[in-house]
Amino acid sequence: MDQITIEKESISELISALRKVPPKNLKIIHLANEIPIVNGDFNPFDLESRQKEIIDAVEEAKAYGARTLQVVELLAHIREED
Repeated sequence: MDQITIEKESISELISALRKVPPKNLKIIHLANEIPIVNGDFNPFDLESRQKEIIDAVEEAKAYGARTLQVVELLAHIREED
């Protein structure tokens, strides 16, 4: 393969990876700001009542981190090719 073909494939891979990164408006940030703090910690009653929301928010944050890491690794790989 020539350099131009490699660059086009790398750009296509990067675009594909970037499309998989969820928006950075993460639910976990909003939840952390909404749940009251009592004596320096989150109110356990609010945590319990919002457990499903919290689990979903944590999963979203993990997905964001994983997709972001994929993009970073791809960018590092592209940089190594230069």
